[in-house]
Amino acid sequence: MPLFDLLLSSLLVKALVTVVFLSLSSQMFFAKKKWDPKGKHVYVTGGSQGLGLALAKDLAREGASVSIVARTQSKLDAALKELESLRQSPAQAFRAFSFSLNTADASAEALKAVCAANGGQVPDAVFACAGASRPMYLGR
Repeated sequence: MPLFDLLLSSLLVKALVTVVFLSLSSQMFFAKKKWDPKGKHVYVTGGSQGLGLALAKDLAREGASVSIVARTQSKLDAALKELESLRQSPAQAFRAFSFSLNTADASAEALKAVCAANGGQVPDAVFACAGASRPMYLGR
């Protein structure tokens, strides 16, 4: 009978581990939204196009005030018009700042400008979406 007891205890342990795993994974996928951007000030780099603009638009739809930073003023102006069209509340503020973020000093200056425009307050969240990539083979 010791072999039977060993198998039974092994099966019980496996069943317990499976139940715990399924419970934790279901919480991960079905839990309530943890962060609500409504009423928050959000800073998005690369916000004039691509992923940064898509994120800024989603945040605007959710009620966040959004500050976008990118290099090209004309693209920022177009992005700002898109954000304005998604306004959910008169309290939302949408701002665009033209900075090149290719150095740490330039990035710090951009953040200082965003904070100054927001009454000296730092953003509630920062999303770094600036940058580009070039497809190439590894090792080149």
